[in-house]
Amino acid sequence: MWPPIPAASDCYVGLQTRTKITYVPSPGDARPQTVTLIPGDGIGPEISEAVKEVFEALKAPVVWEQ
Repeated sequence: MWPPIPAASDCYVGLQTRTKITYVPSPGDARPQTVTLIPGDGIGPEISEAVKEVFEALKAPVVWEQ
C-alpha cells in the first residue's frame, strides 16, 4: 500500500511567498527599446526571424540591432 499523500499545508511549512509586480506597458505606451539580436548559426537565423515576426505582430516597442 502506498504511503498517504501529505496535506498541502504540510508541504509548504517554512516557505515564504514573494509577490513580484511587473509593469507591462500597453502597445504604444512605451518608448522603443533597442535590443541586440545575435542570430548565430544552425537554426539560429530561422528562430531569430520568427521571434522578430512575433514581436512585430504584438506591436512590441522593440528596435532590433544585429
